[in-house]
Amino acid sequence: MKISNKDTKFFAAISHDKNQIHLDKKYASNYFFKEPIVHGVNLINKAIACFLKDKNYKLIIKSLSINLKNYLVVGEEFEIKIYKKKIVVKNELNTKIEIDLEYEKINDKFKNNKITKTDICQQYKINNLYNNYILNELIFISYYVGSINPGNGSLIHKIDINYSNKNNEQSKLKFKKHINNIFKINYCKNFFKVEVIASKLKPFKIKHRPYQLSAKALRCVKNKKILIFGSSSDVAKRLINKDFTSSCRIFEHSFRINFHNSIICKIELIKLEQKITKIKPDFIFYLSSPKIYNGNKKNLKLLKYYNSLFVNYFDKILNIIKKNNYKTKIFYPSSFFLNKKNDYKRLECYALAKENAEKICKLKENKKIVSFFRLPQLISRSNYNIFGFYEGKKLSVLDKFFNTFFEQN
Repeated sequence: MKISNKDTKFFAAISHDKNQIHLDKKYASNYFFKEPIVHGVNLINKAIACFLKDKNYKLIIKSLSINLKNYLVVGEEFEIKIYKKKIVVKNELNTKIEIDLEYEKINDKFKNNKITKTDICQQYKINNLYNNYILNELIFISYYVGSINPGNGSLIHKIDINYSNKNNEQSKLKFKKHINNIFKINYCKNFFKVEVIASKLKPFKIKHRPYQLSAKALRCVKNKKILIFGSSSDVAKRLINKDFTSSCRIFEHSFRINFHNSIICKIELIKLEQKITKIKPDFIFYLSSPKIYNGNKKNLKLLKYYNSLFVNYFDKILNIIKKNNYKTKIFYPSSFFLNKKNDYKRLECYALAKENAEKICKLKENKKIVSFFRLPQLISRSNYNIFGFYEGKKLSVLDKFFNTFFEQN
């Protein structure tokens, strides 16, 4: 199951939630998800519709407790798992949303009451939910958070809705800061009591001056050919500057490995070899990196994906260099996580793949070709803390690693 860009634009139109993290690729690229993501409420309503489809009777939802745990990129595959009082939206990567709900069958008091179909119900093909206007309330939450407060560039993290047969006294909507950039929204409306937790995201901006080459490094790169993998990464942007590009010739190579099928295709390998043999680079910077997800070694799909990108593809580059007897020198960024693996169990898949890559770098036949560096956690789009800041050291700490690499070669 997928939600397309067309579906996302349609939801934005009916909900009036014009939050650009869902709609604009360039805007979304400023944040840790890097690509447009699906409206959380659109996914929630689809999950509720799936839950109701299995019920051959009319019912009332008494409460919803919704935890939006991870984002879903537009076009990313997912599945909906239905349990007795729980709905889980997930894929092989991670759990996206968990919905705990209390509900009851329509009793005699309501049996003869006709269910009024709203436009939203018709959109999600729901016909057996008595208090179906709960979906409209979810739509309102999406609109308010995405377009009013916190507004553009915000995320919903939690929604709690409680329903009562007695009409709650309507209260004025309260919007207040909870912690740092996290906000709490409370209100009572019609039969619902609502609480929402949302955050205002901070875009990533490189504020530091570009990488400064040492005099010796500048001499080393003069008139050299440099091939960069992952040129759009924040690390690569630190490397490339006017002094650098005026001293040497820069080439780029991009590739994509599918998470759901991590095998490197033959066509990609042909393109890779053609690129390297045509350029005959003096230096290679292997800076390609996907989004970093939590996952222990039991997540075999994620581990295979990381190994394909960090180990197998990199090994193919080494083999091409050795086969052609090029004098190419390679910069490989490893991770400081390997210094204290037990402290980063949540990133076990990532750390294992980097460890496997280091083993390749240490092989006798590769030591003269590749230099690996255990880089610290860096302030970049990959290291965003939901409390509103980017974790790690300034990108300027990379300068000493770049200069060391050039100076020793």
